Amino acid sequence: MRRSIPSPTSLVAALAIALGPTVVFADEAPPTAAPAPTPSPAPRAGPEAPPPAAPTPPTEDALAAVRAAAPDAKAAAVAALRATSEAGFLALPVATLAALAPDVLKVADLSAALAEGDDAPTPPAFDLVATPPSTAPTAAFGRRGEGDARARRIAAAVGEALRGAAPAFALVRPPDDAGPATLVVLAPAARWADVERALDRIATTGGPVVRVEAELAHAGTGEALARYELDVPWNRSASAWRVVRHAYVQDADPAEAAPKAARPVAPVVGTWAEGLGVVASASGDPAQPKVTLSVTAAFGNDPVPTFTTSLCDGAPAATIERPELRVAHAELTWLVPATGLVASEPVVDKMLSVAVRAQRLEAGAAVGRGWAWAAADAVQAATPERVVTLAWTWEDATGRVLTAPQVTAWERQRATVSVAEQTPYVAGVDVEVSGDAFIADPVIGTLSHGTTLEAAARPAGDGTYVVEGRVLGVAVDEPIRERRWDFGVGAPMTLQLPVSREASRPFRVRLAVGERARVAAPAMPGRGPAAALSVKLVAAGPVEPSGPATAPK
Repeated sequence: MRRSIPSPTSLVAALAIALGPTVVFADEAPPTAAPAPTPSPAPRAGPEAPPPAAPTPPTEDALAAVRAAAPDAKAAAVAALRATSEAGFLALPVATLAALAPDVLKVADLSAALAEGDDAPTPPAFDLVATPPSTAPTAAFGRRGEGDARARRIAAAVGEALRGAAPAFALVRPPDDAGPATLVVLAPAARWADVERALDRIATTGGPVVRVEAELAHAGTGEALARYELDVPWNRSASAWRVVRHAYVQDADPAEAAPKAARPVAPVVGTWAEGLGVVASASGDPAQPKVTLSVTAAFGNDPVPTFTTSLCDGAPAATIERPELRVAHAELTWLVPATGLVASEPVVDKMLSVAVRAQRLEAGAAVGRGWAWAAADAVQAATPERVVTLAWTWEDATGRVLTAPQVTAWERQRATVSVAEQTPYVAGVDVEVSGDAFIADPVIGTLSHGTTLEAAARPAGDGTYVVEGRVLGVAVDEPIRERRWDFGVGAPMTLQLPVSREASRPFRVRLAVGERARVAAPAMPGRGPAAALSVKLVAAGPVEPSGPATAPK
């Protein structure tokens, strides 16, 4: 049996799905491109499901053997105990871990450091620039594991400080009913000063918040490409990016099982991306912070170069697209004086110029340690679970409310809300060969476009909450680019090769219960009038004794 592929127009009409209103975005200087963000997590709201059953910790006999080990064998005994079951080892109570081998094994309470929030994700480098995998030991976190990224970064910094020491390790211990995530460190006595210096570099609290404004332009023409505004807490980082993703025909695949004289040739569809992204970090002396700006850029050719080839006898020539990208990366550092910073210079092999303005936005609390060694005899009282409720509002330029979702989540837990549409399209084709006939089945993909936001509310210590997160906007160019494909036998088909534009921007606001603040969202080209996004802290407090927090309304 042989059949051709139906028209993509009829397929889209039959499968069209509308999950929400078209989202418009706040006004911002529209760039032409930027780095591909990582796929957004699936929307979720409210508290996470309870974590799975805790692993079984070591027996008392195993712990006693470690305590009885000779001083020069203590570190090896602890390392061996951890090797039998890392999860069980980390499941021991904090006080038990702290008392196990206090000369070589210590536990750091990271409560204050994690309450300051996580670090920003690095803008993805378009799947072309390799990102070194993290070598920091990690552990599975439960619902209170709000500090995952920052705790792992702290562990990585300590692990780097211990490089060359054996046996030695730095492990993130999951949170439990007795407290938040902690750090378990095994190190020789001579290396504890290195460990503490690493912790002081990365696990501190307080300090100023620096507002960094970065404008990127084409170095040759002066054409404005992107403008970013980031509020960067001291000793942390913030990132933003824009990306344009292009679907293209990257290869052609002849059906080997078909007779050579009637062998269908199927398209292989891929995606390439171009764009711009920045990571800004603030560190150094809080009185005169140092700002580091990391810039990543990728530019492709338009139109995309192509070549034509004949893959087998009797088959039509196949036209393959070959995007050519220039990818570059640069880091720039400036001191921010009390009067603020204004700087401009070429970057990225003189492809771009960057104009930077930076100033202290908040004086912040006095800088202090966000970590403390847990004493062996410490008794940590259980703290009640607390939840917060955030109400989001999207309004159009006239003040009309587009949507107003509400979400309840644990303190410091990221909650995700998505307001988007989904559009099906013909993304490719599967070819099945049977004898001298073939069946071509269209592959239907789905474009999700709209706005997704992530946010976590963290107590600030004065009754207010710092609400931090990220807004990701996605828009699809219309009409979707189409290309006719001839299999060489049977009827041809029409491929759809979409172009999507993504923009990511962080935000940070401080709210008391009942207060509302505007959140700046990234603008997307061609999405109509600007929209306003705001958040209100509706409620905050302990979980009711009757059960867990309710799901969002």
